[in-house]
Amino acid sequence: MNSINSKLILWMIDYYYHYYEEDDFWHEYNYVDTDNLTKKDAGKLIEILIDSSMYSQAYEIAGIYGCCMAKAAKLLKMTDYILNNVSDGHSQIIDEITQYIFRHNIYNEPVLSYMCEYYNGTNDEMYAVWKSAVNYNVNVLHMSEGFLPR
Repeated sequence: MNSINSKLILWMIDYYYHYYEEDDFWHEYNYVDTDNLTKKDAGKLIEILIDSSMYSQAYEIAGIYGCCMAKAAKLLKMTDYILNNVSDGHSQIIDEITQYIFRHNIYNEPVLSYMCEYYNGTNDEMYAVWKSAVNYNVNVLHMSEGFLPR
């Protein structure tokens, strides 16, 4: 990507992030070259895509650049959609996202259910997930079994 194209793409992401109020970004997304973005710009793009209900594209960008520069509340919206409508198994990307949003105290029942099934952290981290899941009446049997071998 040449320097002029790169600057235009970054300007477009910044414009849509700060000023655009519609949800039809999919018209413009075809023009966005997602190669060589900074993590900050990737985070903005992820949020724009989520705001436009383009969850698969946001998930793809999160898989390439990580999710740490996007707002946890927006990532919850995407993750909720993916866990309820797309994914039926374990995913490294979903692991990263659920851990990130949980650390920001933003989660819901599908996120906690996923974490109870697949999360593997320290005893303190596992206990925090388990405690939150119990408060949401999420089945913690699989996670409880994970504590036993420790």
